[in-house]
Amino acid sequence: MLFVPVTLCMVVVVATIKSVSFYTQNDGQRLIYTPFPEDAYRCYKVIQGWLFLSSLLLLFFFSYIYLK
Repeated sequence: MLFVPVTLCMVVVVATIKSVSFYTQNDGQRLIYTPFPEDAYRCYKVIQGWLFLSSLLLLFFFSYIYLK
């Protein structure tokens, strides 16, 4: 039921991203939709690891309560 609207939305997103052929302006200023520089990527790995670990702990916790 949601397949068609989600597919249409993704087509629009992909077409928009494909049509934008630059990530920085000529003066070197970064645009708002561009990825973060590499030094911020390290922080995201920590946050992503924490989210994965906490999700896993919650999954096991609720599974334990359900099976108890």
